[in-house]
Amino acid sequence: MRKTIKIGLIAILCIAIMSTIFVGTAMADSRHTVKPGDTLWLISRWYGTTVNAIKQRNGYWSNMIYPGQVFTIPSGAPKTKTATAARTQQNSWDINLLAKAIYAEARGEPLEGQVAVGAVILNRVKHKNFPNTLKGVIYQAGAFCVVRDGQINLQPSSTAKKAAELAVKGWDPTNGAIYFYNPAKTTNKWICSRPITAKIGSHWFAK
Repeated sequence: MRKTIKIGLIAILCIAIMSTIFVGTAMADSRHTVKPGDTLWLISRWYGTTVNAIKQRNGYWSNMIYPGQVFTIPSGAPKTKTATAARTQQNSWDINLLAKAIYAEARGEPLEGQVAVGAVILNRVKHKNFPNTLKGVIYQAGAFCVVRDGQINLQPSSTAKKAAELAVKGWDPTNGAIYFYNPAKTTNKWICSRPITAKIGSHWFAK
């Protein structure tokens, strides 16, 4: 009887040890395959980690990601309700509306400059001082003159649509800017006093 109990306890102990090893390995070896619409920020929220942690773990320093890429996720990064909400928000972004805003504000700019304008808009969606939806940011009172004068309703070009897609996928050439302006046209001293993060085309980008 004692021998049977002893064997049983050893078996349970072995299972517990193997389970711990398996769980630890699974967490360390967790993988995420990039899907259309994913961004590094979204993936980091999805797994409860940070963009920098994912970049360091994979030796990857670009903000651009592409469908089909596989990233190793740092261990101890469970999915969270907040992350699920972030994914829902990402999927609800209206690419066409973003493209309209980009076209209205930056149709004379190079592709990178158009992506930059889209990135500013998306950065505002994630920023605590702005509305938390794409539509809310674009139509926020006084935010964009192209809304007031109706240019927001122009049909976006293929370049503007491509810029919108690239911005949603995570390309942010502004380094996190939430403002942009043309220094040759603006007379607003406050906006000119903001820390500059990038200069692309005729626009300066700031935080």
